[in-house]
Amino acid sequence: MPSLLAIKIVAFICLLALFFIMPVLAKNPTRPWFDGAKRYRVKITACATPFADELLEIPVNFSQLLKAKHEPVDIETIRIVETSHDGLQELSSATPFQFDKASNFSLKRVAGTLLFITKKSDQADADRMRYYEVYFDTSPEARTPPPTPAPLLTMDTQATDEGMDCLRITNKSAVFFFQKQAGGLSSLFDKDGADWINFNASIKGPAGTYRGLPNMVNASRLQKIKDGKPSLKALKLPPEHAPPAGYEVVPIIPRNDYFHPGFSNCKTEIVHEGPLKITLKAASDDGGWICLWEFLPDYARMTVLKAKRSYWFLYEGTPGGGPDCKAGHCVRMDGEKLPLDVAWKSVSSGLQWAYFESPNSENAFYLAHNATRPTVMSYWLLDDAMTVFGFGRDGMQQQLRGAGQEFLIGFLDNKQQSFDKTSSYLRAISGKPAGRLQEQVECR
Repeated sequence: MPSLLAIKIVAFICLLALFFIMPVLAKNPTRPWFDGAKRYRVKITACATPFADELLEIPVNFSQLLKAKHEPVDIETIRIVETSHDGLQELSSATPFQFDKASNFSLKRVAGTLLFITKKSDQADADRMRYYEVYFDTSPEARTPPPTPAPLLTMDTQATDEGMDCLRITNKSAVFFFQKQAGGLSSLFDKDGADWINFNASIKGPAGTYRGLPNMVNASRLQKIKDGKPSLKALKLPPEHAPPAGYEVVPIIPRNDYFHPGFSNCKTEIVHEGPLKITLKAASDDGGWICLWEFLPDYARMTVLKAKRSYWFLYEGTPGGGPDCKAGHCVRMDGEKLPLDVAWKSVSSGLQWAYFESPNSENAFYLAHNATRPTVMSYWLLDDAMTVFGFGRDGMQQQLRGAGQEFLIGFLDNKQQSFDKTSSYLRAISGKPAGRLQEQVECR
């Protein structure tokens, strides 16, 4: 007859199995199994919007999901299937995806981020939820050919622009030239081939070297005007952004602007590269500044990871590709549409945005920023040669501080977008898509 101690030990082991093993591996599922080559699956639910396709990013630790198993998950076996809400019907047999490995990925910790696109819902569709099943296995024998659609992003690592090494990144609506040693964009082409930045290394000033994006850290200073005569080097500012009486703003020589094309004071690292998303990290040589760039199928997002002092985010370029920068309009988030030769300034918090139009193009270029506190958004035209649009710029005062600031840039088809549609679209993409991983793994 077993002792009381033995009975307690057996009961304890059963409880462990109940709480740690059974919830993880639920066998004999009643729903159809859509990939017979793989032994495991896990569910993901997502909420679609009626305004935009969204790239869903779900952190997954496969080793933790299969903690009752000892074999590492083979990431080459991953397959994503879209299903009906009850899991009885297969809506898409192979959803294109990307798996970005975690920085500490190993065979003992098969972890990373699973990325795939959630298609926008029909506005008449009351149920905007989307349902997915992720199939996977530990055996290489379970590998099946993944879906091979045309990539929505491509990157040329050997490109050059204005004499500097670049990463040439192409998405559905734009071509970005990202200068590796500058950590910023020197050219930005729309789908019709117009360059909305037009940085030119051979022409000093607003017609060439001042242009770029994000031109975050400016090397200039405020100084008193001597003998009542402004310096020949003083920057020309419109009245709305002029310095206090008796002062002028002059560039610091030699200039050492950060994240500005034409400079060589940064290093750029390719963090992840895939058909749905390309991630770069640009860091200043002195270690004081770090920015993360994420290029997605429809737009690009920049996040400040480290900033040693205040800064701004600027678009200094040529709407529609020029040459007449005065010909277009700037549409503000309050709906006001202003000619490009009209300067303005506003203060707001939350989502800030504006977009630029040009008679030379059917595209509109937008910029958006999630302001965590009341922040200036301003614009003027410098010498009829380039835009000076900025988040966190009040004259020559840089208002943005610290890490965590996010910015979005991209193009829209101006003929198909109304102001209301643009506003809804920017609000949709500025938030993080809602998705949830169900951590209960089903075992076939």
